[in-house]
Amino acid sequence: MLNLSNCLRYDRFLKVIDVSGNFITESSLRHFLKHSLQENNSLISFVASKNPGLNDKMKKKIALCLLKNIEYIRNQGIDIKPEWIKKESIMFKIPKRIMDTLGIM
Repeated sequence: MLNLSNCLRYDRFLKVIDVSGNFITESSLRHFLKHSLQENNSLISFVASKNPGLNDKMKKKIALCLLKNIEYIRNQGIDIKPEWIKKESIMFKIPKRIMDTLGIM
C-alpha cells in the first residue's frame, strides 16, 4: 500500500481505483488517506470495501476527499464520465444537499 500511496500522491490522470478485498489495515488506509488522497486532485473513485481497516470514520474521510476532487475537476471544465463515479465510495453519510450541489444524486 505504501508504493501505491507514493504513486498516487502526485498522479493527475488516474480517476478510479479499486483495492477492495486486499486485507488492507486501518493504519495503511490512514496513511494512504493522509499521504495520497488529501494531495491528489484527480482520483474520483476509491473503492476499499471488504478490507478489515475500512471503518465508518475512514469511509467518511475518503468520501470527503473524493467529493473535493469531483468539485475540483468540474471547476476545471473537465467532463466526468458517469461510470467513473462509484457511489458507494462517495455517499457515506454525506448530506443530500452536498450531493445535489455536485449533481451526483
